[in-house]
Amino acid sequence: MLKKIGIAVAVLIVVLLAMPAMLPGTVHVERSAQINVPPGAAYALLSDFNHFTKWSPWYEIDPGVKTEVTGQGVGSVYAWEGQQTGRGSMTITGLESNQRVDVKLAFVEPWQSEADCKWIITEDGAGSKVTWAFDQNLPYMMRYFGLTMDKMLGADFERGLAKLKGVLEN
Repeated sequence: MLKKIGIAVAVLIVVLLAMPAMLPGTVHVERSAQINVPPGAAYALLSDFNHFTKWSPWYEIDPGVKTEVTGQGVGSVYAWEGQQTGRGSMTITGLESNQRVDVKLAFVEPWQSEADCKWIITEDGAGSKVTWAFDQNLPYMMRYFGLTMDKMLGADFERGLAKLKGVLEN
């Protein structure tokens, strides 16, 4: 009986260790919102981390989070440390005036990882379409999280874009 249990446990471990090889090694999450302001207004807010807490979907989850913004433009950094949100930073790596903001995310706690994020702004009628995109290479054992990332992070992006819309349109 113990031998059968041991074999079953060994098979389970092998399956759990082998499964990530069959899962995607990258994750992409993207959401968009129509905002009734010109692209320049959206770009001004998105390209300046001093405004991030006004529309961040995570600030309401962890209102006691400590944040610090250093610099302006390419190379500026938004760092955070909170009970619920962990610790990390965002660094602006590229800007295209009134069109795009590229960001490198560095998560430190509760686990270390990096990702690329961008806000793409396009003219859409009398307003703008803002797209928030996230791309990450997943370490082997983290590939399981890739299966739920679109649903979880996508909901945060939708809340953030709704808040961004409210800030910009009011």
